[in-house]
Amino acid sequence: MYPVNLHKTEILGVVRLIIEPDGKNGEIAFIVAGPWQGLGLGLKMVNYMIEICEDKGLETVYAFMLPDNQ
Repeated sequence: MYPVNLHKTEILGVVRLIIEPDGKNGEIAFIVAGPWQGLGLGLKMVNYMIEICEDKGLETVYAFMLPDNQ
């Protein structure tokens, strides 16, 4: 997991990657603290994680999103 701590006093969001045993597929999951939602932080974390997935040679990356999330 890669905690995002821009202000060095609180964690604003967390993103993680779980690579499946086949080494070709991975699931990403992320969360952004309420006050920081809607500011593009989640997108930055996901884009960063996609770069990591590409570096690791993953073929497929997926995430599950609850219908309530915006």
